[in-house]
Amino acid sequence: MSSSLREAAALFSTAEGYLRNEQVEDCLRVAAAALEVFKSLGDSGQAGFTDTLCMMADAHAQIATAQQRKPEEALAMVTQALSEFRASRDRRGEASMLLSLAVINHDKRGRKKRGEALESAAEALRIFREVEDKKSEALTLLLIATAHFKCFMYDDMLKESQAALDILDNFGDKFLKAKAMGLV
Repeated sequence: MSSSLREAAALFSTAEGYLRNEQVEDCLRVAAAALEVFKSLGDSGQAGFTDTLCMMADAHAQIATAQQRKPEEALAMVTQALSEFRASRDRRGEASMLLSLAVINHDKRGRKKRGEALESAAEALRIFREVEDKKSEALTLLLIATAHFKCFMYDDMLKESQAALDILDNFGDKFLKAKAMGLV
């Protein structure tokens, strides 16, 4: 692993920690630095670039929610990136942005947006399965389960959260596993 890739990964990890601790402004600052390093790496930094964009969109959406306004920055960022990933035929990038759209729209945006979120998530899930990205598949299943919970579709919620838990058993991410267990 190159020193630049290690640097970008460390920045990403730090930003992710800030986001989990609800230090959103710090997350955005560090994630912006990670994004630049991943971008400079070209193809070898593409997955990190995509994941960092998702994190930044989530952070912008959290800020909008806290300020009780529409998540315009997050939506603009994700919509632009989705268009670019589709144009470049980057399937994982496309699926990641679809998942980000679903994350933004599934909560506190009304029934219509929740329906759009489920459509985006279903498309993302199909692509993640196609490209065999198991961890992202599990994240998508968790989001779908949460949306189904909010729609009082408990049988579907249990099925999806259990499927996510089954996938996450193969990863060492205790945070995501705990999240899945909280839904089962």
